[in-house]
Formats: sequence, structure tokens, C-alpha cells
Amino acid sequence: MLVLHALSGRGCLGNFKRTNSQDRSRTELFCLRYLTPALQETLFLTLKEDASIVDSTPIAYVGNIRANAETCWVSFPGKYSAGWEALISEFSGDSVACVFLCTRQDGRIYGVRDYLQFGYLMTIKKTLDAEKVKQKEDAAEYFPAMILASIAERRDSDQAAAMNAVCIREDASNKEQAEAVRQAELNWLRAGKVAAWGCAWYLLWLQRVREAVGRGQKLKAVFFPGQAGKGRVSMKELSSPNFDPWDGVGCGGSQKCELATLDQMQDREGPAWKYEAVDVGMFLRGEFSPGCEVDAKHGSEWIRGYLVKQTQYEFVTSDIRHASKNMEKFLEEFQKSQNALSDSLRGLLCGMHLESCKATRLPSGTPALGLAVRIPDIKALHALRDRVLDGRLQRDVNRKLDWAGLTFQVENSRGVSKKLAWAERAHTFQVDNTRFFELYEDSLLGLSKLTEHQEDRLKQMNGMRKIHLFAPAGTGKTFLAIHHLFELLRIKPSASVLYVAPSEALGLHFLQWLVARLAPKATDSVAEVHQVFSRLTFLHAPYTHFVRPDLDGACIFRKPVEAFQPFDQAIFDESHKIFPEDAHLTPAMKCGLAAGHILLMSDPSQSSAVSQSYPEMGQVVELKEVVRSTQRLVAGAGAFRLNVSGEAPVTCLGTEGPPLKTYLFDCKEPKKKLDEYAAHVITALWYVAQMFPGISFHRRIALLVPDSGFCGSLKPILQKWLKEQLPHRDLSLVCFREALSCLPGRLLGTTQSNEKELIILDSVDNADGLEQLVVICVGLDAPIDRAKGDLQTRARLYRGITRAQLLAVVVNESVPGGWLQFLGAVQFMDSKLQEEELTASAKSATKIQEEALRHVGALQSHTGCTKPQRSNTSDSGLPRPTENETRKLVSLKESSVWDTRSNKIARPTSLLFDPMEDDSKNSSENNPQAAIPDGSGSRVGYLSLIFDGGRVEQLFRKVYQILRQHNYDVLMVEPGAAQDYGDMTTHYLSRLHEENGVLVAVCTENYGEGTSSREVEFAVRYEISIMPLKMVDRYPPRPSSAQDKALIGFALPRSRLYADCRGLGEKEMLGCGCQNWSVVVQVSSHEGKDALDTTE
Repeated sequence: MLVLHALSGRGCLGNFKRTNSQDRSRTELFCLRYLTPALQETLFLTLKEDASIVDSTPIAYVGNIRANAETCWVSFPGKYSAGWEALISEFSGDSVACVFLCTRQDGRIYGVRDYLQFGYLMTIKKTLDAEKVKQKEDAAEYFPAMILASIAERRDSDQAAAMNAVCIREDASNKEQAEAVRQAELNWLRAGKVAAWGCAWYLLWLQRVREAVGRGQKLKAVFFPGQAGKGRVSMKELSSPNFDPWDGVGCGGSQKCELATLDQMQDREGPAWKYEAVDVGMFLRGEFSPGCEVDAKHGSEWIRGYLVKQTQYEFVTSDIRHASKNMEKFLEEFQKSQNALSDSLRGLLCGMHLESCKATRLPSGTPALGLAVRIPDIKALHALRDRVLDGRLQRDVNRKLDWAGLTFQVENSRGVSKKLAWAERAHTFQVDNTRFFELYEDSLLGLSKLTEHQEDRLKQMNGMRKIHLFAPAGTGKTFLAIHHLFELLRIKPSASVLYVAPSEALGLHFLQWLVARLAPKATDSVAEVHQVFSRLTFLHAPYTHFVRPDLDGACIFRKPVEAFQPFDQAIFDESHKIFPEDAHLTPAMKCGLAAGHILLMSDPSQSSAVSQSYPEMGQVVELKEVVRSTQRLVAGAGAFRLNVSGEAPVTCLGTEGPPLKTYLFDCKEPKKKLDEYAAHVITALWYVAQMFPGISFHRRIALLVPDSGFCGSLKPILQKWLKEQLPHRDLSLVCFREALSCLPGRLLGTTQSNEKELIILDSVDNADGLEQLVVICVGLDAPIDRAKGDLQTRARLYRGITRAQLLAVVVNESVPGGWLQFLGAVQFMDSKLQEEELTASAKSATKIQEEALRHVGALQSHTGCTKPQRSNTSDSGLPRPTENETRKLVSLKESSVWDTRSNKIARPTSLLFDPMEDDSKNSSENNPQAAIPDGSGSRVGYLSLIFDGGRVEQLFRKVYQILRQHNYDVLMVEPGAAQDYGDMTTHYLSRLHEENGVLVAVCTENYGEGTSSREVEFAVRYEISIMPLKMVDRYPPRPSSAQDKALIGFALPRSRLYADCRGLGEKEMLGCGCQNWSVVVQVSSHEGKDALDTTE
């Protein structure tokens, strides 16, 4: 047991007292988060850990399975060398399957995901300046340091050889460095572009564990302090190029591979592979000696103190760490430099003001740097979110620190300190993503500043007693309503308010939003919440009984209110569902409509009703600026939004955001349709995990299905799939009402640990007015029948997509004649969002809506007709294809909005709904692309270019998409487009060789470097035709290395015919008057296949 005493101060935990500075810090943070009128939050930066082989004392061990042992230790964090020594000494009778190989003789040990990150290229730091040594009259004082540097260099060289890496000195010449990079990339490519994971250690480890399982031994795995069982991932996550195994959560990177293997083997071979999670703290008793200064955890708070004595069994405190002073020293030294930390980070926080920087610890015990920031508005919040997600903030923070030239003292766990420049660090700062998303979610609800557009509309509402607020999804209708409500309560604190909503879940969301707005302003937030709740009454479908909300701890409960009462204010949210054409006004609804002030909020595009019967309002106010969603979400949902004549266009304040991801599939076995849906939902969840590594799914993902029947049938099947496919995560499915019935602890100033992650599974109807970070739309499509069902399907798809704040995913079986069938003819273009995509006004949905309404009206006028008849023509007047008709495939259309690369359906031959048709028709009349002939049966061509993100790359992405639309057999592999990039390159080049294709060489100045060099070499070796395109003035290209220059000089001599494409855009390049590109088209056709050749 550890008995701890405080260094100084007041307050106590047994014999352990917090320091004055710690107490003040806690109070300031509390006031910062909950008491200040402006919205302020804390962004946490932690130190990103490298593999233990890089930053710790090496452990060499090959495992030992004892015949008579009962326990086998199968995984251990290598950076805790003292704990490892305790394990092998105190548990000498147990088996140990752990394998640590650290020398050249041990074999290849570690490889990693990218040859430039860590793995295939290792740089030896410059330890001594040779010139300075020569200038010294007596260099004897440098001799010991030179010996140590030589030993360290030899050790690094051995380590690089063991990793199949290339070792290069920091002070090597540019030529030597370029050759090292080339060789490292070559080693990386030969290894298949995947993490080698230690060809030697992994196989030996697995062999040891198999032996232990065969002997019936109980398996145990050791985790980081206080994180037993955390940080486990699956093999699929490990294979993602975006996943960082050294994230500092739970266990080390190699351990994650070991534990993923054990989980996989448990699924395959049974419970014999099950393991017990053990905290490494049980081995670290020798690390803590009486009198040493430590950080100890009590509840959720970390407190500084010193160790008094140590006994055998347990700690008084719940967790303990060596006193972490590196963060404090980092801040002290940085503030001494000429530029303060706030100045260095200026411009990186997207317009947010940096209030303070403090060294702190996360609840897990991880040392962190807390950046207290003031968030001015939602636009700045969106910009910060994107910088965190794409890694720019992390990269720029570390770059700023590099440039600052900071030098400071660091101290290891044994108290040994040394002076270190930040540029020589073994660690880098990273953003703690889990806590960032908590910040993001709290800020979305807690922001009180209106946009200029919202302020203008609120002014229009002031003084009006009856208001109808029309607004598309995501424009902030509820946000504006809360402002309106607070203004009323400010003027009249005793006012009574009625909130009417179709679903109970929407009422709970409204309450959560109120609490988020109250918490930062109230000194006693709980009392303030109770006071406001006492002024509210709620009414939900079927609109017969009033209820009043209240709090029981963090849980929201509703108690019936018997007697009707007059209300000062009535808010009708989602009014398009409350007042359809056949709405029956209940006595409770009539009571609400008699209120002193009435606010109706509606969106015609979300309505599936034939018509509406709204009460008469005195003032109509419209919102047209989307603030909640990204631009791509607005563009994607716009395909299903109704286009009202004379209506102002919808704009978007958000950032571009990721594309909408689609998983369309052919249902092979109707009896197993739900299993197929479950399998594709699991794939979609993997995609989300790879897009946002390290975040919890808890209440951040919603699966939206068409109705309660589908939901009830899918839930047990999907829950089973979740348990089988994601065993390392404790995932449960709940509805919106269950998820929103409790307030997040952070809103009430309490902390909570969510081991269980709740994923929402509910119908679209129950999602009205709600929002989630990620939404997966499941099975929402249906055939277009020109009947009332079309109104429901269109509205369902629009409502589903617009529930997402950041990412929407569509999972659907292929529905012939359905609304989503057009996605089978969409090809994803990985580029910036085009202006025309965001402002496109698709009229197809409106046409189908109008046709369905006419058909419904005809049915109503002929009472004898009870069943809708399917129309024989499409909305464009073309006859529907019969089953026996063979029609030409629909032309491909490119889009940066819809990522359709995971679809598994055939390209359609006809479409009843095509939101991209209108714009393509309008632009084709004057578009030079129209002159390109159909390329069916053309000779296969391969676009070879340098992928550097520049203008030429963007240009040829468009060229590639356009040629594909015109049925040309053109190939192009883009970096990051697939995990098997190397295999795809090899496959495409093989096709050129086998089918007598042509390699189109896009000749920029450095063409012939990297992958393009190997492509040209392949073409020369196998006598494949090469068609050069001159893109810059300098020609032929001049790659940096002599070997590549010689290759390009042979393959592309000055005498070779080339197409001059300098300064041309895709339209000019593809136009009928451009003779340059017509040469390429001719070479790509059968008739011109021998026009150009590699032989002169």
C-alpha cells in the first residue's frame, strides 16, 4: 500500500493533500468552463509516442514456455523495462510468450506504414560538429563523446538493418539523402507497402502462444497504468493507413497487433485464447521509493504529493504516476524565449483567441497541454474541426515549435534530466481526438452568437406575436427559437412556455440544448436548469396530454400535467408534420394555438404530406443559410430538396467536409437481406473508424432506417454482427429517446467514463429535428411509382442525409427504378468541391413530386380507383424500358460530392430520377467535351504522372473522368485511392503489355522520379507505346537522379513526337479544335494504335 503526503496546501484525501497551485488551477478551469459568459473550451495536446524500440531501453528476449506453468504472459509494454525485470524475476515460474528482438542477429523486427514516417528511412542525429572539434587546440575533451557517438551510430545502423530500413546521417549531402530516400521507398514497395510488423518477432511470438494454449495455460496481457483492457483494436483497423498504433492508449503499437491476433484466434478457435487484462502498475513497485515526488489520482483529479511508505497489498490512491514536470518545464522555457507560446500558435487556431496554456493530466493519467481557447462563432469551430481531422493543426503546432529553436530541460521517470532542443525530440504533440469531439459537441450546443443572417431574421421576428419560420434543414431553426425563448424569459421570468414536437426525442434534444446554453452562465447550473424546466410544458404526438420535464440527477423524466393552462409562448417545431392536410386539432393543440405568442417552424422539403393546413400566421420569416452541415452534405441532400419557383438559393456557412460515402449492393438472397444489410453497416462503421481514428462512437453515430418494423427486425441481427465483427468495442444499439434521456455528465460539471458505446438505431421519423456527427442511412430507397409513396421516399432521403453534421453514409440494396439508382452512374472525383456542385438546382425531385401529386389528385377524384397505377413514362417523357429491352448504359458523371467507389452494382441502362441530368444538359450545348467521339472499344491507355497535388494533377483527374464518361478505356492509379496501390499499378501496366496499350506520359519538369520512373522503365523494357504530353516549358523532363535522367533521355529523346498541352485546361485539351489532344485520342483508338512507338 502507498501512503502519500501533500507537498503543501489545504484539502485532503486521507494523508494526501493537494497543493495550493493545483487547487487554484482546478478552480480556474472550472470557472473557465462553466462560469464565464463567453463560450470557452480547452483543447488538449498530448505527446505522441513512437515505437518502444525507438524511445526506450531495448529489451532482448525470445520467450520461454514452461511445461508445468499455469499462466502465460503474452503481451507486455516494452517501454516499461523496470516492470519487465520485475515480471521475469517475480513470476519466474510462469511462461512468457513475449518476444523482443533488437539486434541484426535477431532478424527483421519493425517496419511501419510509411517509409518517411518511421520505418524504412532512419536519420542519425548529428551529435558533434567536426569543424568545431578541429578548431579546438585540445580535442581530448571530445574523445569520450566521440566514442559514445560512434557506439550510438553503430547501434542505429544495426537497428536499421534489422528493420530492413535505410540509415542516413543528418549531415549527409543532398545527393546521399536523395539516394537514401529512393532506396527507402524501394524497400517499402518491395515489402508491399504494408507494415512488416517484425517478420521475425511476430511469427516467434505466435508460435510461443500456440504452445502455451496447447498446454492449457491461462493467458495474461499487460497494459499501461490505469488502462487495463483499453486500446484494443481489430486486425482490420490495424490494416488502415490512417490508423496510428502508437496512440498512447492502453498498450503499445506491437501489443495492439498481438491482442488483435488473440481476439481473432478466440473467435476462430474458441475460449482457450481468451486473456486477462493486467495493469502494469503491479510490476512497478520498485519504481516508487519512499520520498519520491508523484502524481496521484483521486476520483477524476490528479494531485501532486510525495510517497511516505510502501506496503505489500494496495494503494490508498486509485492511480499513481511519477511526477510529470516535462510539460511545466516546457511551458517555463518557452515563455522565456522571445516569442510567447500564444504568439507562436497565433493563426493556427482558426481565429480563436488563446486564453492560457497549462500543463495538466487527462483522466487516464496522460500528461497533456491544455489550451484554453475562446470560440467566437460556429464558422471558426468548423474550421478548427477540419484542421484537427486532417492533421494540419498537429503538423503546424510541431512545425512552429521546430522553428522557435526552443531548448529546455527534460526529465525521465528516474529523475535524470538533460537539455534537449525541441527539434531533437523523440515525441511530437498530437491533438487528443476523443476530447476534441467532446469540445466540438459542447460548443455546437453552447454557442450563443448568431450569424449575421440569423441576427437579421431575429430582428424581423421581434415584436411579432404570430410567426411562421420557414427554413431548410441545418439553418438553425431551433437555435433561433431558443434565442427567442430566452428573450421572453428575460423580459418575463415567470412566463409559461409550451413546446410542441412530433416526437419525444426532439423534446429531449431541445432540453439538452437549453442545458448546454445555461451551464456556462449559471453559478449553480443545476438550480438554474430546474428553474427553467419549471416554466416549460411539452406536447408530443398524438397531442393529447401535456408533460413537464424535470431532472433526477442526470436523468430527464417527464411528469403528466392534468389541467390545461394559458401559455405565454407556444413553439411548434417540425410544423410540417404537425399540420398535414388532414390534421385533427386536439384540445391540447387548440390550447397551444391560443397562446400569447406563437412560433411555427417548418421545412417544405422535409414534408411527405400531399398538402399542409397551417394556422394563419401574421409574419413569415425565411432562413436560407445552412450553419450545421458541411457544403458537401448540403450539395448531396440538395438532390432531394424541393425546388420552389422564385425561392432564394440556399447557402452554406460550413466547410467542404468529406464526401458522402455510398454502399449500394445487389441483394443476392432475399431471405438473408437483413444479414446483407448488417454486413454492409459493419463495413460502413469500419469506414467511419478509419476516417476519424481514435474517437468513441458513443452517441456520435446514428443508423436511420425507414420505419419501426425494419428497425425491429434489423436490431437483433445487427447487434449480433457488432459483437462478432467488433469484439474489442462494447457497442450497444439504442433509440434516440434512450440516448437523449440522460444529460452528458460534462454539462453538469461531472466526469464519466463511457466504456460502453451507444450507437443510435432508429427510424427517420424519430430523427426529425435531431442531428448527429455521423449518419448512416440504411434501406431508405424505394421504387418511383408516381404515387404518394414517392413523396415519402424523397422526404425520407432528404431528412436522413440532413441529420448529419459531418459525414453521411448511404447503405442500400439496389432498387430498380429507385431514387438512388443514379449513383450507379456516378464516378467519384477526388478533388475540391466545384462551385456548380454546391449551387446546382436539381429539378428532377420537384418534377417527380409534382407528377405524384397530380396522380394522387386524380385518384382522389375517382373514388373507384384504390390502387395507384405505375406510369409508363418517365418524368422526361421517355418510355420506361421493358424487361426484354436492351438499352445503352447511362453515361458516367463525375462528382466530388458522392464517393461511389464501394458500390457493388452494375451501371444502369435508364434512370427515372437523375439530379445531375439538368446541369449536364444545360452545360453540354456550349461544352467542347461534347465533340469527343464515343470511345467504346478503344485501345487501353494509362495516364502516368507525378502526384503532387498541383495544377497538373488536378487537371488530369478531370481529364480522366471525362474520358471515362465517353467510354475510353483509360487507366490511372491515384495515391490513397486503395490500399493495394502497388498491386493496382502492376495490374494496369500488365494490361498495357498484354493488350498493346499506350502509356501517356504527362511530362512535368520532374517527371521520371518516383513511381513514374518505374512506369517508364516498364514501358521501355516491354516495348510499350509512349505518348508524351508536354505540360511545361522545360522538355524533356529533368528528374533529380542521374539514373532517372538517363532513363528519360532514352525513352523521351528530343526527336520524339509529343503533344504540346502547355497552359491548356481540360475543356481546351478535350475540344474538337485542339489538334494536340486529338493525337492522344487517335493513339488511344484502334485505328491509330501504331502511330507512335518506343522505337525510332
